[in-house]
Amino acid sequence: MAAIAVVSWYSRDGSEVSIGSKSFIESIVLGELAEGVLLDAGIEAEHDRQSMQAQLSWQAANNGEIDLYAEYTGTLMRELLAEENLQTLDELRDELAKRGLKITAPLGFRNNYGLGMQEETAQRLGIESISDLADHPELKFRFSDPFMAREDCWPSLQENYHLPQRDVRGMNHDLAYVALVNGACDVIDIYTTDAEIEHFNLRVLRDDLQHFPAYEAVVLYRSDLVDRHPEVEQALSRLEGVIDEQEMMALNAQVKYGKQQAPEVASAYLADDLGINIETNLETWQQRLLRNTLEHLRLVTVSLTAAIIVALPLGVIAAGKRRVGQVILAVVGVVQTIPSLALLAFMVPLLGVGVRPAMMALFLYSLLPIVRNTHAGLHDIPSQIRDSAYALGLPASARLFRVELPMASRSIMAGIKTSAVINVGTAALGGLIAAGGFGQPIMTGLSRLDMQMVVWQGAVPASILALVVQGVFELAERLIVPKGLRKGQIVMRVLGCLCLLVALFTGDVQADEEQFSPEARKRIAELQREITLLKAENKRLKDALGESEDARADKGVQPGQVQHSIVTIFRDMPADLQPGKAWDKVRLPKVYKWLETELTGVPFESVMLVSKIKVGRNRNSKNPSDAWRAAIYFRPLELGYEGKLFAQYIGEKFPHPLILDGDAAFAKEMQAIPVGKKLTVTGKISQVQLMPTTFEGFWKVNILLQDYGVGF
Repeated sequence: MAAIAVVSWYSRDGSEVSIGSKSFIESIVLGELAEGVLLDAGIEAEHDRQSMQAQLSWQAANNGEIDLYAEYTGTLMRELLAEENLQTLDELRDELAKRGLKITAPLGFRNNYGLGMQEETAQRLGIESISDLADHPELKFRFSDPFMAREDCWPSLQENYHLPQRDVRGMNHDLAYVALVNGACDVIDIYTTDAEIEHFNLRVLRDDLQHFPAYEAVVLYRSDLVDRHPEVEQALSRLEGVIDEQEMMALNAQVKYGKQQAPEVASAYLADDLGINIETNLETWQQRLLRNTLEHLRLVTVSLTAAIIVALPLGVIAAGKRRVGQVILAVVGVVQTIPSLALLAFMVPLLGVGVRPAMMALFLYSLLPIVRNTHAGLHDIPSQIRDSAYALGLPASARLFRVELPMASRSIMAGIKTSAVINVGTAALGGLIAAGGFGQPIMTGLSRLDMQMVVWQGAVPASILALVVQGVFELAERLIVPKGLRKGQIVMRVLGCLCLLVALFTGDVQADEEQFSPEARKRIAELQREITLLKAENKRLKDALGESEDARADKGVQPGQVQHSIVTIFRDMPADLQPGKAWDKVRLPKVYKWLETELTGVPFESVMLVSKIKVGRNRNSKNPSDAWRAAIYFRPLELGYEGKLFAQYIGEKFPHPLILDGDAAFAKEMQAIPVGKKLTVTGKISQVQLMPTTFEGFWKVNILLQDYGVGF
């Protein structure tokens, strides 16, 4: 519904009288002739040369999207109004009047269905009429899709003439001529005014049983058009009975094989036969290319914008709510499997013809890549990054827009790029429903068997536009996707964007102090002094390791004595630190290496954890681990130390349910390492247990935790 609202404002524009045409040359030429006589009568009119299929033209006239177009009595009586079983023109006029429509008198020629063969093949086999085909079951028939489906065509033709042929297939009408000339088939359906008949010297088989009804050319128009312009009927009457079959075939040939434009051919005919001189403004190929490009861009831009607006929230919902997400992904996936022509056919009754159904179809096809990539990008964010966002106490909206969407931006942009490129290609189908764009020259070129028009005015520009769109989104990605993600340094850069700085025991805390608040700079200076003192103290302790307890006591080294060290999480740094540079200021790998080299082997027996804050349960969760995490991350924390470095690093920095009360498997694996008691969390820290009693045990436990994915 949202997408319908986005595109529903597109309606036909231009002159007051709108003239349509079907998707073949003759209908386009007749549309130009109708425009000429109306203009000569002083009626403002415009012929929309964005041709469409017969059913769509009929529907557009019924819905008021166009005011008139050229039609055939046989099509009206045998196909469009077949359920009414009409037999005469008077019955046809009466039925049309009930629908608010009228027709002119016949224009003077019939464009009947027929069957055609190469003259040489027909002469060799002695075939002159349709009845003669019954003696040649080996012949290959290739008919247009409408001819295959219509009751007055192949189904009843086969029955009436008792035709035994088995190799009967449908194909595009214009391509069927190519297949016939190349010997790929033997018989095709033809229209009796087709330019190809004389051009390829084809034999039209006599309809000896008078099977095909008369297809008189007329102009069908809306009754309310007469109310708006009473002179319109008199103007259109100038076309009645003036064009015969040979003239119409010649006009078709001038467009198809004379490489003239339909307005040019129609203008010459009006001047020579009706004495109507109108100014014809012919488009250059550059003008046509520009017009088609703008129309194509309009289709792509509107539909893709609507898809992004709708698909991104759907992807976020799908990632956050599993069951709803499965439904969303299933629905957009099913939509993607609907054939393009079927989807267009479904949209036309709802939105009419032209740009609106094309935009809606393109919008629906654009959803899946964006929704799925948004879902995948959010779903694949590393859990430690999510935990960091929770740890900072960010509200849901901040986590989404400041952490999760930036993290998923690369995947999201990939989905949008995929949708954009698919959109550019699929938009060419808009030529079937008068939506314009590069699909129009493709359809026109096919109807004229003009492959140069198909390639150079349709396919190649569409391909170039797809590359341009791809390039535009590549540039957009550089602006939208964080620089660190583009380089693949995901964890490092995102932590920098979060501005979560952890200054640990390091001999090389690299920080540009000008980027921090005065309080933060003071803390860094204090920490660096503590590090210097701690390294000297630890050296003194390590030197005493090989000596007896008495010798160590003489040097002032008591059991468990490692003078207090400070672990600080700087809560005021994010406000002043530039996110892009934050992580470069603290080198955690150096911290861990320093710990390993400086502290391994230092004994400690004390198990008392000193904290300057009380730990309470997280009010938003009943999970004890959430309370533990809230204690560490949701408030400023500065921990003192009395012989228990492991408790600070593992118990505080890396909480995990595995080290909580009740995990028998973990406790069993810990038995091989010298440990104390067990850690328990019940809303507040009550005791610190299950801790190693030496630094060697500290590193062994960390290796074990790494196996569970929670070590460092």
